[in-house]
Amino acid sequence: MKQGYLLFFLFTFIFNATYSQQSNTKNVRFNLGVVSKNVTAGIESYNLEDLKYHARICKDAIEVVEKLVVEEQCFNTLDLSNSIAIYLETALLAEELVTARTYLSKTENLILKAFYEYDICTTKEVSSEPSNYGENALNELQQQQADLKAQQAELEQKAKDIKLQLAEQEKKESLLKKQQFITSNERAITSSITAYNDLLKSCDCQSTISYSSESASVLTAKNLQEIKTYYLDMSISISQDYTSKLKACKE
Repeated sequence: MKQGYLLFFLFTFIFNATYSQQSNTKNVRFNLGVVSKNVTAGIESYNLEDLKYHARICKDAIEVVEKLVVEEQCFNTLDLSNSIAIYLETALLAEELVTARTYLSKTENLILKAFYEYDICTTKEVSSEPSNYGENALNELQQQQADLKAQQAELEQKAKDIKLQLAEQEKKESLLKKQQFITSNERAITSSITAYNDLLKSCDCQSTISYSSESASVLTAKNLQEIKTYYLDMSISISQDYTSKLKACKE
């Protein structure tokens, strides 16, 4: 009786292990197929949003593959899957269709290699030629990863350069806007003082209004609101001075 239970347990264990391995193999191949299909669809997309839709499906599928091949200790397939995931993530971060399409295209050859390496891992029929192929594929993968890191560093540097250029451009635009505002107000105040002095002269008043502005460097160092406040205060002061001189002339 005990022997019967033991045989039943052993049979169940072997069946479950075999079924689990077959199930894993089916799932790995299925998800690699999903990645391959959606990579092709993404590359053929005509807009960035549609491409990223397919890239997200690929990302979910390759993450399933990564988990399954870890369980089966198919490390060559895992390395290839990791590289595919990196390219997919980079494509999802891209802001231009051409850039995203380029990174998706880089996964096509890796997907084929992942299929091949997984077949070798699961069948355990590794000859000298596949072994050399696997070594070459690993070297190529490492080079691709290094190239990808270099490209990412280059993109990050370009982004920093563009940010600095934009900041410099904004600074120049702000300075130009302030200079135009200062010129306009200086012209208006000069015109007002001329008019006030003409009126004082026509009324035979023995006084004039003078005006001394801040230097351009001092004014441009202020922000636009501070410059506006300065000219408003100056206009009020000149107007009050003019009114005071008119009253004094009358007396």
